[in-house]
Amino acid sequence: MGVTVNYSCSSCGVTELLIWLRRQNRQLADLRQNDVEEWLSLNTGRRRFLIDGFLKWANSHGLVPSMTVAHPPRVEPAHFIDEDDRWREFRRCLEDDHMPLTTRVAGALIFLYGIPPSRMVTLRREHIEQEGTEAFLVVGDGRLPLPPKLAGLVIELRDAAHNPSVLGRACTDGGWLFHGQAPGRPLSVSALRRRLNEAGIRNKRAVRNTALMALVTDLPVPIVADLLGIHIETAARWSKYAKREWIDYLTARAEDQKAVQALRGNPALSR
Repeated sequence: MGVTVNYSCSSCGVTELLIWLRRQNRQLADLRQNDVEEWLSLNTGRRRFLIDGFLKWANSHGLVPSMTVAHPPRVEPAHFIDEDDRWREFRRCLEDDHMPLTTRVAGALIFLYGIPPSRMVTLRREHIEQEGTEAFLVVGDGRLPLPPKLAGLVIELRDAAHNPSVLGRACTDGGWLFHGQAPGRPLSVSALRRRLNEAGIRNKRAVRNTALMALVTDLPVPIVADLLGIHIETAARWSKYAKREWIDYLTARAEDQKAVQALRGNPALSR
C-alpha cells in the first residue's frame, strides 16, 4: 500500500480497513472522509468505530488528512435492583458462613462498591492496607474504606494459605487476592462469575449499576472517580444520570401526593 503502518490495535477494524483499501488498489494516502463513511456503512458492529484512534495517529504522522468518525450513542444503564435487596444481599455476604470466603468477599465488593469481577481478579494482597483498626482496598489511585465486618473477611482472604498442593508450595503464588488453581495465576473472571452465580448473585450488571448510582448520588464526582479508580468523565456521566433519575422520582412522588390530597378533599370519595 506504499507505506508500512506500525500501529497496534486490539481489534481487527484497522486491518479490515487496510484490506478494503488494498482490494480497491488504493493507498492509505488516498483515504478521504467519504471513503471512511462508505467503509463504516459496509461494516457493522461497535468495533468499526475503533478506527478513530488509527486515523488520528495516521493524520498526526502526515499519512492521511484529518477525518472524523461518528461514535455510537452511549447506552444509558437500564438494569437495576431494589436498594433494599442490595443491602440484604450485602449483609448475606457478610454473615453467611456457609458461603465460600472468596464468594463472600467478591459479592460484598460488588454490592457495596460495584467492583466488577474483571477488576477484582487483578487485585493483589498488597492492595489491602491496614491503619490501626481500619482497613482499605486500594483501587486505582483511590482507597476504599472497608466496613469492619468486610475488612475482617478481606484480611482473612488475604492471609489465607495459597496453593496448598505440593506443586503450589514450591511455586510463588503471585500475591493474588483471588488466587486460581494454577500456581502463580489469579482466579479467572469466568470462574469468579461462576462462583457468584452458584451463590445466587447472578445479575451482576444490575448490582453494579445500583451501587454506582448510590455512590454518585451521595458523593461528589471527583471523589467517586478517585475511590473507584474510574475516569472522571465516567463518574460525571453516572452523576448526571443519577440526578435526572432522582428528579424524575421526586416529580413522580409529588404528583402522587397531589393525587392523594385531591382524593382526600373530594367529599364524594370520603363518604
